[in-house]
Amino acid sequence: MKVLKTTKQDSESLTQRKDLRSAIITGKIAGGTRLVESTLAASTGVSRTPVREALHKLALEGLLYSIPRAGYNVEEMTDYDIQDLFTTRMTIEQIAARLSMEKIAKNELDKLALNIKNGG
Repeated sequence: MKVLKTTKQDSESLTQRKDLRSAIITGKIAGGTRLVESTLAASTGVSRTPVREALHKLALEGLLYSIPRAGYNVEEMTDYDIQDLFTTRMTIEQIAARLSMEKIAKNELDKLALNIKNGG
């Protein structure tokens, strides 16, 4: 079995992508906002390479579009896009809950019941 090594740059890129994706999906970064890799790198304290990678991958996911020699813009989300996003997320969460319930141990179930009873 081949083991893939994760470099610091890979983990920085993944962190950047997760942070940017979250900010875009939650609306912290509005549709139409221009994202420039040098500005993002300076504001987050990482080199431009992981930021460039993160932006490129988010563009492949359809959250950004590239403007040659200018940076990236955040795609505008339509009402349909938002509804589709929430419908998809709800479906995935239902499947995850169902699979979790099939595999949960009795002691874990007891802990959950206790948490619910204690309000936290």
